[in-house]
Amino acid sequence: VSYRTFRNFLELLKEGLPSRIDRSVWGPRYSGTTGQQLMMALKSLHLISDSGVPTQKLEELVNSTGTQRQLKIKDILEFKYSDIFQIDLIRATRSQFNESFRSVGINDGMLNKCQLFFIQACQDAGIELSSYILARRHGLSAPKRAKKIQASKRALLLRPS
Repeated sequence: VSYRTFRNFLELLKEGLPSRIDRSVWGPRYSGTTGQQLMMALKSLHLISDSGVPTQKLEELVNSTGTQRQLKIKDILEFKYSDIFQIDLIRATRSQFNESFRSVGINDGMLNKCQLFFIQACQDAGIELSSYILARRHGLSAPKRAKKIQASKRALLLRPS
């Protein structure tokens, strides 16, 4: 799930934390797939039990604001991603970052999504990350971008006036 969706869901829960989080809580706002991804993220971060019961951590996170919320998010990240925090995130290269995620079992198909969630959560928590980790996070990598630009130029040349 995207970090933005996760963060928006936390704001939704400020209206009142239910005794169980299930489809009836997120159903009207999120698609089935997004809702399931959201539930998996909440379980993975130990914010709800396997049956959807909110943990104390979730209640504290929902009710926190500002610096207090940053600290709560930081604590959750450091617990869940303890293996990732083993590298020096302030100086780590993109390859080191990728290797650390692969070492915990993240496959290439999910790598970018997991990393993007982690990066955005770190930014929300005020955790500094290296410029190498943050570089080229939006859009295509340089070789793919160059190919796309060349294809666009060819299409313009071939287009009838």
